[in-house]
Amino acid sequence: MHTLILNIETTTKNCSVSLSKNGQLIALKEINEGGYSHAENLHPFIDAVLQDTQYNYTDLSAIAVSKGPGSYTYWCFCCQGFVFCFGYSFNFH
Repeated sequence: MHTLILNIETTTKNCSVSLSKNGQLIALKEINEGGYSHAENLHPFIDAVLQDTQYNYTDLSAIAVSKGPGSYTYWCFCCQGFVFCFGYSFNFH
């Protein structure tokens, strides 16, 4: 049995999604264009790391979301990661 964790970073200008298996990074997709493109990139990045590794949502053991720096801007972008996790829990479990 393996531990497969989807990691999401949306609290800064960097939009990053990675997948780790047993504590080792196995896939990474990120962008930092100097602006905020999280809404456009988060879901495609999640799909890309899962497709690249040939895993699907039901294979995930957990989802990790960064808690960020704590500013107002943080809440706007951090919520995108939390909303994904909330939706995931209803759709797949």
